[in-house]
Amino acid sequence: MFLVAGLGNPGVEYALTPHNLGFLTIDRLAERHGIRVTRRDSKALVGVGEIEGRPVMLAKPQTFMNLSGTSLAPLMQKHEIGTDSLIVVYDELDLAWTSVRIKPKGSAAGHKGMQSVIGGLGPTNSFAYGWGFIRTIPLGMGRNLCWRRSGARRGRNWTN
Repeated sequence: MFLVAGLGNPGVEYALTPHNLGFLTIDRLAERHGIRVTRRDSKALVGVGEIEGRPVMLAKPQTFMNLSGTSLAPLMQKHEIGTDSLIVVYDELDLAWTSVRIKPKGSAAGHKGMQSVIGGLGPTNSFAYGWGFIRTIPLGMGRNLCWRRSGARRGRNWTN
């Protein structure tokens, strides 16, 4: 089974912010594939189903972005999901808005949520050394002044 985890922050005040692109991606996947992401498991909201005939668990850690590893590591252990079956979706400030990068391996590149995921999986995990199997999908949210002035990072949504 694949685990597709979207990183974000719980709560309505963060629901439509750029920092929640991971959660928004999980919501869209769940909607498209008829998966209900409502069950609580290991400090996350999860749902199980199929995408293109493959079993998948969608997860939205409810620990806030910077503590995502404290949810994902126990979830993976409980369901015996290896790092080769983990896909993490998160926001990336250094990618241009609407850009997507798929990384089959690499480092956290300063992203605190990914640092937590790597740390939660432990120092023996090969990803911690930059050559492991965690697939990541950073989504661009850009560094433009308009976004910064809008206060979106501080919890305001795009419509404010």
